[in-house]
Amino acid sequence: MGYAHLLAVLLGSMVIIALVVNPVIVFVKTRTNPYPLVFQCLRESGMTAFFTRSSAANIPVNMQLCNKLNLDKDTYSVSIPLGATINMAGAAITITVLTLAAVHTLGIQVDLATAFC
Repeated sequence: MGYAHLLAVLLGSMVIIALVVNPVIVFVKTRTNPYPLVFQCLRESGMTAFFTRSSAANIPVNMQLCNKLNLDKDTYSVSIPLGATINMAGAAITITVLTLAAVHTLGIQVDLATAFC
């Protein structure tokens, strides 16, 4: 039961990032409905990223997606490799949740402020 709870928190966090945080960023930049673009990116790039768990393996998929979306090659040829290195939200969520699970297993109490820091 504890493992199921951990998995629910982990996947729930990733869903919030993918379906709430990222669409808000897209809406702020484009002022249009972000969900068609978000769902296309999740379908074509997100699945590869989730199942391979490798930013490097996802770089060619992202390059093809950007080419398909007719984006500026000078921009995405720099931003995708850079983003694969420094913007690892899934890894950050995973590390945080697993650390908090380990602390809980050891019986150490962590308050909400400490958990967010």
